[in-house]
Amino acid sequence: MNFFSIELNKEKLLYTIILLFILAILCNMHINFLVGLIVISIIVTNYYTFNKNLDTIIKEKEPEYIYNPEIRRILKKIKKYKKISLYNYKKGIEYWAQFIKHVTMLDDPKLKNYNLYFDNAYHYLVSSVNMFNSLGVSSYDRKYIDGMKYGDYQSSKDMKNITELCKELYKEGYSLLYNISLKLNKRWKQNVNNHNKEIVLDYPQPRDLKSTSYDFFL
Repeated sequence: MNFFSIELNKEKLLYTIILLFILAILCNMHINFLVGLIVISIIVTNYYTFNKNLDTIIKEKEPEYIYNPEIRRILKKIKKYKKISLYNYKKGIEYWAQFIKHVTMLDDPKLKNYNLYFDNAYHYLVSSVNMFNSLGVSSYDRKYIDGMKYGDYQSSKDMKNITELCKELYKEGYSLLYNISLKLNKRWKQNVNNHNKEIVLDYPQPRDLKSTSYDFFL
């Protein structure tokens, strides 16, 4: 809402109140009735502005799974392919939200038995990436025959783009887990106990091209 619209609303409200006041004098209205009319006029005058500001606030509030700007950028690009399989896209978002939820819990120094949560976080990361990666597979399978027939290989481009986005998303998620593992291992070394163990996070393995699985990370 800019300065001009604010001044315009104030001017309309002032004219309305003056008009109501004059009518009240001419018609000998009761003061309570006059106040009621003024309140109604304020609500009516500012209704559109209030709704517009409320919509802006709602739109600006991002979901909790948007953990940082880079993740926002990647998920925004993946969202463009959700029409390929809305179910797979929603499941991917669901798993990613669970991953970020576990990452947030693991960041809490009060969390004691953290190994289970760490394992679950990695599971949700892999499940999310695999679900998003399946969008490219679905696009390729659906359009391959048409591509051969008409020379349109857009599906291959989609698959390549989605695969690259999944690699980037996995890298971001893996980096979060890796940094958390360093913190947790430091805590474990300071207080070795039977409830937790040292976390050994291997480097991500490349996808086996000979594998019949469509999972990006096995």
